[in-house]
Amino acid sequence: MSIQATIRMNFNPESLAAQAEEMAVEAIKNYMRDVAIEVAKATPPLPKGSTGNGESPVDTGAYIESHTLVPAGSSMRRSKSSRNKPRKQDPEFHSAVALDNLYSDIDNNFPDIESVENFMLINGSRHAQKVEAKYLVYEKIRRMF
Repeated sequence: MSIQATIRMNFNPESLAAQAEEMAVEAIKNYMRDVAIEVAKATPPLPKGSTGNGESPVDTGAYIESHTLVPAGSSMRRSKSSRNKPRKQDPEFHSAVALDNLYSDIDNNFPDIESVENFMLINGSRHAQKVEAKYLVYEKIRRMF
């Protein structure tokens, strides 16, 4: 003699699809946040006792605060000037500002984040190429991700 049980699904397939999309969006945002955190950490402070040379990423904060996350192909970029800014600034402060800027980019520059396949990390500071040549910030980020 056989035994039989009818099992009723306790979820709505449409609701499940919506939950999956929410999880995908959150995963994309978390990946972008991870990139933002690593960018803020990878930007080195001035060496102890340094007098500053105008190239260091956290001499005035202009370089580290000029990082931008945008959709691939976008021409948007953040550019902070070091002109008339005090030197030998607190790297932790400027790193926190940069991270806040990048989180804001994630929230504001990606209205259709669920369809994002590529995004760009850009630094629009005037001395970005000099900093990259010396510290390889973007090269380190490329290797990590």
